[in-house]
Amino acid sequence: MKKSIYSALVSISIVAVLLTLLASMWFYYSGVRKEAEMHLQQVTTVLADGMRNQPVPVDWLAASVAGIDGMTRVTWIDASGKVRFESAYNADQMENHLEREEVKAALAHGEGASRRESGTLARETSYYALRLDDGSILRTAVDRGSLLAIMQRALPGVLGVLAVILIACFFLAGYLTRHLLQPLRQAGEAVDAMISGQPVPYMLGVPELDPILARTRAQQENISHYIDEINDERSRTRHMMDTLTEGVILLDRGQSILDYNNVTAKIFQLTSDVHGQSAAALDQSSAWLTCIQDAMKTGESSTELTLCERIYRVRARRTESSNDDFTVLLVVRDVTETALAEQRRREFSANVSHELNTPLTSIRGYAELLLNGMYHNADEVKNFARRMIQESNRLLGLIQNIMRLSRIEEANEPYQWQNVSLHYIAEQVTDLLEMQSEKKNIRMQLHGDRGYVFGDARLLFELVLNLADNAVKYNREGGSVDVTIRDGEDDVTLTVKDTGVGIPIEQQNYIFERFYRVEQSRSKETGGSGLGLAIVKHIVALHHGELALTSQPKEGTAITVTLPKKQPDAAETGKTQSADDVTNDGDVSHVVTK
Repeated sequence: MKKSIYSALVSISIVAVLLTLLASMWFYYSGVRKEAEMHLQQVTTVLADGMRNQPVPVDWLAASVAGIDGMTRVTWIDASGKVRFESAYNADQMENHLEREEVKAALAHGEGASRRESGTLARETSYYALRLDDGSILRTAVDRGSLLAIMQRALPGVLGVLAVILIACFFLAGYLTRHLLQPLRQAGEAVDAMISGQPVPYMLGVPELDPILARTRAQQENISHYIDEINDERSRTRHMMDTLTEGVILLDRGQSILDYNNVTAKIFQLTSDVHGQSAAALDQSSAWLTCIQDAMKTGESSTELTLCERIYRVRARRTESSNDDFTVLLVVRDVTETALAEQRRREFSANVSHELNTPLTSIRGYAELLLNGMYHNADEVKNFARRMIQESNRLLGLIQNIMRLSRIEEANEPYQWQNVSLHYIAEQVTDLLEMQSEKKNIRMQLHGDRGYVFGDARLLFELVLNLADNAVKYNREGGSVDVTIRDGEDDVTLTVKDTGVGIPIEQQNYIFERFYRVEQSRSKETGGSGLGLAIVKHIVALHHGELALTSQPKEGTAITVTLPKKQPDAAETGKTQSADDVTNDGDVSHVVTK
C-alpha cells in the first residue's frame, strides 16, 4: 500500500507539472501572437492614414518603413493583386497576391488577417490587410518562431526546472505517504495489541479511523470471549475423551482424521501425530476400512480387529451436520478379556461335557448289560460292578476337581493366611504317595530348607500334591521324583522333578490349561482329569507366585514354583483375592514356561 500511494503521488506530481508547463507555454505563445496581431493592426492603420495625402505613396512608404522595427514587413497591393511595394523583397519579382487569404478578406470586408506556418523553418507569419479608399490593399506582416520552436529553445531550461520540481516531488511524496499512512499504521498496531490482549487507547484522534477501531475492538472482545468458550469446551471434551477407556476417533467425509484421544494412540501404537491423515494411517486391514465405508453408507457399522494380540470391538456411526456435511465417529473398545472369557467358557463347557460323557457312557453301558441279563456269572457281575464303581469314582473326582477349580478362580471361600512351611507340606505329600510310588518302584526324595511362606495351607497342600502326584503318575517304572525346597531372600522355590515321559515342546504352552493332557490314553490309564495343573496355576496366581516348566520328552519334567515369603497387603489383612485380582489381564500372567 505504501508503495502504491507513493507511486500515485509521484505520478500525479509529474503529470501536474507537465500539464502546467505545457499550459503556461501555450498561454505565453497565445499572448505573444495576439500582441503581434494588434501591433500589425496599429502599424497598418497609421500607414494607411499617412498614404491618403501622399502624391507618391511608394516613396513615402519606403521612407516610413525605415522608421519601423526591422521585423515588420509592409506590402502595398493594387486592386488587381499586383504588388506595388514590398519592404523586404523586390516588388517586381513577386507574384500576384490577389488569391492570398488576407487580401481576399480585405477586398470583401475591408480588412483581413491570416497566419501561415513554415514547417521546414519552424516559423509562423501573421498577416493583416486593410483596404484603402482607392481599392488597393495595404498589408503588414510579422515573422516569429512557432510554438514548437519556442519549446525547443526553452527545453534546456524547462528540463532543469522540471528536474528540480520532480526531485522536490519525490521527497514531498515520501513525506505525504508517511503522513497519510501513519494513522493506518497506528490503527494496525492497535489491532495487533487488541489481538495480543495488550491495553490500547480507545481512540487515535483520527475521525475516519476511530469508528472502525471502536467496532474492531468490540468485535475482538466478542471473538476473544467466543474463543475462550470454545477452548474451555474443547478442554472439557478433550478431558472427557482422554478419561475414556475406549479409543475415540472422528473422521470427516473424506476419511481424514479430525481428532482422536490418547487411548487411540495407545491402541494403534502411534509414534507421531496423524491429524489430517487418512484413516488408513491407523490400520490398513480390510475389516477396518470396510467398517468405515459401511458406516458412511448405512449410518452405522461394527467389526472386530486384532491388534498386538488384543481383540477390539469397533463401532462406527455416521453423524450428520447442519450444512449437509457429515462425520464418522468410531469407538474402539478392548474386548480381549470378554472374548477370552467367552472362549474359555465355551472350551470349558465342551471339555466338561466330554469328560463327563465318558464315565457316564461306561456306567450306562455296564448297567444296560446287567439289565438285559446278558451276564449271570457272579464273577462277571462283580467285575462289571467294580468297573461301574471305578467310573463313578472317576466321575466324582472330576466333578470335585471342577468345583475346586471354580472355587479357586472365583475366590468365593475365605482363606486362612498364615506362615506355612513348604517342607512340612511336602513331607505330608510324600508320605501320602508312598504306596503309589512303591507300586511303580519309584524313589521319592525330599531335599532343602524349611521354606516358610505366607499363604493358605490347604491350597498349598493341594498344589504340592498335584505336582507330586503327576510326577508319580507319568513316571516310568523304577524312576525317581525329587522335591527340592530352597529359601531365597524374599521368596521360596519349590521344584518337583521326575524322570517320566516328558512333555513335547509344542505342547508345553498348554500344559496348565483346563482338561489338557499330553497323552489321552495314558491319562485314562492313570485316571487323570486334566485339571490338576490348571488348579496349580490358579493357586500360584492366588499367592502372587510364578511357575516355570522345563521338560524334555523321555527324559523327564521339572516344574518350579516361586512363592513370595510375604504377601501383599490384601493377603496380610485376610482379604480374599481371585486369580483375576492378582494378574494384569484376567489370566495367569505370572506363569512362565521354559
